[in-house]
Amino acid sequence: HRRLAREGIDPEQLAHKQASIMRDMVGVCAECSMTRRCRRDLDRQGIRSVHHQYCPNAETIEALRQGSDPLS
Repeated sequence: HRRLAREGIDPEQLAHKQASIMRDMVGVCAECSMTRRCRRDLDRQGIRSVHHQYCPNAETIEALRQGSDPLS
């Protein structure tokens, strides 16, 4: 949820409008081996995120951020 919010995506709205995408993203996140790095990255306010280098949800987040449907 923090990553989505930081990228300008409302996690509650996403869960309501595109529940399957949110569910998939949560599952990917739960299995990720980079959670500590992600948490540190999120805790650094004002520093540009580099999550696209390690996050398995990065492409989905980018598609959502740009307003496209990541399933298409």
